[in-house]
Amino acid sequence: MIREYYPRAAQHLLNAQQAKVESASLWSTLLEGGLVEQEVVTYPNGSGVISAWLAWPTGRQTELTDLFRRCVRELWACLDALVVESVEGIQCAAASA
Repeated sequence: MIREYYPRAAQHLLNAQQAKVESASLWSTLLEGGLVEQEVVTYPNGSGVISAWLAWPTGRQTELTDLFRRCVRELWACLDALVVESVEGIQCAAASA
């Protein structure tokens, strides 16, 4: 139904879903590639330190951020298109009545 009555909104939603899929795929690849590194140090007295950090490969953090940004931008565009296409539909219905 959304594609029939709201084609522009539907396209933005598809674009957002595609960006989400690409983000999930990249995140999975990064995790499998050793993105998260950790170190555990214990001292003779029983205390210790646990450290964890992300070792971002060059450019990958920016790439992931851009995919997330694209997803959010498309979701906002979808909402905007829903409003615009709804108003257009009301105006069209009123003009034909």
